Amino acid sequence: MTNYLQGGRALIYFTQAISEFLSRRFPKWGDCKFRFDPQTNTIYVKCQNYCRRAVIIEDAQAIAELDIGVEKFVVLHPDYPDVIIQRTPGELL
Repeated sequence: MTNYLQGGRALIYFTQAISEFLSRRFPKWGDCKFRFDPQTNTIYVKCQNYCRRAVIIEDAQAIAELDIGVEKFVVLHPDYPDVIIQRTPGELL
């Protein structure tokens, strides 16, 4: 997947799709901004409001279980330390 996402337009579409998915799946996150790094399969979630950051941390288990091609979520807020949520592999059937 990473090779496909190296192209600028594909990366933009992927980031847009992931942003829309997360916004619908976790509506309480509000107006957070998303950035995807295809080299590390990491999504950076930037929160302007510390309350939104707290809500995301509450959703950490659900985020870690997502199987959407993202290995890590990094929650950013200018006044607090970064929070890293690592994907936990699901159970194989």
